[in-house]
Amino acid sequence: MVTSNALWKTSFIRGFVSLQTTLASTSQMRLIDYRLYQDQCSKPQTAVPGNILRFQAPTWSWASVNQKVGYWASLAERDFRVSVERASCTPVRDGDWFGQIKDGYIVVKANLCPARVLWKQADDAFGLQPQPSHGLSVHGENVLVYPDYAWARPGKDQLRDIEQVYCLGQLESARLGDSVIVSLVIRPLDGGKKYERVGLCLYSSYRDEDKICNPIPRGPHSLWSEKKEIMIPLADSHRLHAQLVKRVRDIKPQNARMATQKAAERGAMRMAQGTILELIWENRRLVEVNGEAVRGFERMVRENAALRAEEVRVVEGLAEKVRVVEGLAEMDREYGTLRETCGGGGGVGSDGGGDAGGTGGVGEAGEAGGDWGWA
Repeated sequence: MVTSNALWKTSFIRGFVSLQTTLASTSQMRLIDYRLYQDQCSKPQTAVPGNILRFQAPTWSWASVNQKVGYWASLAERDFRVSVERASCTPVRDGDWFGQIKDGYIVVKANLCPARVLWKQADDAFGLQPQPSHGLSVHGENVLVYPDYAWARPGKDQLRDIEQVYCLGQLESARLGDSVIVSLVIRPLDGGKKYERVGLCLYSSYRDEDKICNPIPRGPHSLWSEKKEIMIPLADSHRLHAQLVKRVRDIKPQNARMATQKAAERGAMRMAQGTILELIWENRRLVEVNGEAVRGFERMVRENAALRAEEVRVVEGLAEKVRVVEGLAEMDREYGTLRETCGGGGGVGSDGGGDAGGTGGVGEAGEAGGDWGWA
């Protein structure tokens, strides 16, 4: 089995599913052989169909698997017992034959064998938790199956227990021996008008001693239907519809969340605007209060200046009074000195008038007064 990575398989399969490549192919049987890929997902019980996440190729193409795949290269030269009747496709962009396709189909003619899906519960390696596993029963025999995804996973692509599917094609494996047959596992869509691939199965054409897998009679047989035309959609319209529905379902709550977020943002903006207005009014009030305080301070400054001027006048008045007191004290001292001076000639006259007269007599009379005085 040859492995392939998703880098070049997508570009390869885009060309492979295009109308130009399909109709110009030297061997249209390759269209069926190329579908014998095996999904090598490490956990197929939880794998999700790749096209549900993002449509990239039909389910018949290995490009639709978002996992590592292997290809049954040894089967390419064998007869798959399927014939291609007609094919058509429409690219998304006109002329882009190697890009994504908008619509398309391949009609093949092949035998179908009915099968039943089996759900099984198997313990894990430690026997702690049951893990779902998938099986396939054909004519009461369990065959080896490689599911493309978790069939039991809830959703539009879920395969119910004992749901009927079909095996398409009978190809002998040169690698495992001619006793081992490989078939595609397909499920009907739109009431059986279309089919999609859901896996790959292996079984034996007869009971071999090695018992590689359980035997299923090879056609033509009563289990296999007569050859009928089967339409293989290349655009997987139901997957696109599921993808669209999923996107719509995702968009609705996303829009609701965005609307709620926008409403919350608008409410927060209104609250912020109200807060800003309150701050503006508070600022204005503070400015007014501050202006009143400034004016009060100016009044206090003026009153303080007036008080200082009054204090200066009082101090100056006190200084003047001190000078007056000092002048009076000086006059008192001079008066005391004068009295002391006048008190030294008190013997000339016995009374005050005599003093004045005696003095005056001395000054005016001269010798005459003196003569009188001595007498």
